[in-house]
Amino acid sequence: TQKERLFIKTIEASIKDDFNLIVETRQNYMDNYPDDLYSHMFAATQYVREQDFESAIEQYEKIIDKDPGFALAYNMLGYLNYYVGNFDDALLYLKKYSMLAEKEANPHDSYGEILMYLGKYDEAIKEFKTANKIKPDLVFVLNHLARDHSEIGRYRDAIGYYERVRDKAVSKKQALTVDVDIAFVYYLAGKTEKALEILDEVLQETPDCYRTLGAKSFILAKIGEIDRAEANLVVLDSCVMATKKGNKNPDAKKSAEIYLTVAKAEINLGKGMYPEAIESLQVLVDNSRLPDLIFNNQLLGEACLRGGDLEKAEKVFLTNLENNPNHPMSLYYLARIYNKQGNAIEQKNALLRFLSVMSGADEDVAEVIIARAQLDSLAPM
Repeated sequence: TQKERLFIKTIEASIKDDFNLIVETRQNYMDNYPDDLYSHMFAATQYVREQDFESAIEQYEKIIDKDPGFALAYNMLGYLNYYVGNFDDALLYLKKYSMLAEKEANPHDSYGEILMYLGKYDEAIKEFKTANKIKPDLVFVLNHLARDHSEIGRYRDAIGYYERVRDKAVSKKQALTVDVDIAFVYYLAGKTEKALEILDEVLQETPDCYRTLGAKSFILAKIGEIDRAEANLVVLDSCVMATKKGNKNPDAKKSAEIYLTVAKAEINLGKGMYPEAIESLQVLVDNSRLPDLIFNNQLLGEACLRGGDLEKAEKVFLTNLENNPNHPMSLYYLARIYNKQGNAIEQKNALLRFLSVMSGADEDVAEVIIARAQLDSLAPM
């Protein structure tokens, strides 16, 4: 039928990964069949790209009104409600999704992902492991297990899960993408030489990858290698310009720009140019949404702390805790802020909460060792 042919064209455009063709074919389908379930889904996808999440929610609710058994709609309503801060609704929709597809892995993975974003890390791990039992070694489940373990300082486990993802890679490009994730976990674990070694190996294979170049500049700036970071930034800047010129996908262009912004900000911090770094990171935060907002806020809060603006730094980290009450690094930096403010009671509370969240962390995690020493120094003699 004509309807089937039009729908097949939308799938073909997706397979070709042709952004303009995707938009064109989906719009053609919507124009001809405006009340069709997939028309509502295509419209919702467009709203999500424009970050008009409320309108996207309306589209998926229309789908449920027409077909209460359309499982994908519940999944998307879970994520969309999380994006707009309706956390209870997000979890409720994902619970309904799991009831509709109880024998599938994805509902448990989706539910676990939102739990992870809300700081319920151990509960999330249980959901991910349940998904993994239903259908072992799905790449997106393994990725979430890696990220969750990394968030709470279980870096060895995180690397193990990423290595399993790498083993599942169907191309060299996919494997190299995972290598960048592994390198960043090594950096978080304090093993910067190993992290930079992996990134250099990736760059030998793909010298024009903005993600790898951005990670390298970021790490070099973090460890005070400003000259090397700036030299790498020149290559990154050129790569980002080429990506923005040669890529039709606005998401790829935006991602490339974010890596450049973060790298420049870290270099400015290393050079003592705090206002410039804070200004650029504030723009990044203002244009971010959950869950990326939490990490970007962490970068902004760190910059404010290093620049001496304790009041703003505290506000930024407290905002993070509104979205994720157990975000480890926000708690860690709040403890440092309260120490500088001479507020021993709040410092102790933040340290206790941080150490509770990180209770299963690797024994050599620097932040945990420092937090324990600080807590001991606050104990009455």
